[in-house]
Amino acid sequence: MSADRLELLTRRSCPLCETARVHLLQIASTWGLEVAEFDIDDDPDLLGQFTDRVPVVLRRGEVMAEGRFSLAQLAAALRPPPPAASEP
Repeated sequence: MSADRLELLTRRSCPLCETARVHLLQIASTWGLEVAEFDIDDDPDLLGQFTDRVPVVLRRGEVMAEGRFSLAQLAAALRPPPPAASEP
């Protein structure tokens, strides 16, 4: 997965997933990010790992947000950390 691609793991008939999709697509369009969505029920490996955790937002395989989250929480989670201050 490239640095500019986020993955959204969802399930059918999941109200939290619908909200997460709206939040993620809003951020992605603003920041120029690509989003790929996967239904965990279609993939046995994802189903085994994320059964009770959807929605889940991944970046480079790392969980950035899961469950119930706001647009502000997702934006904060997706922002890169500030560069470390160099020592004098």
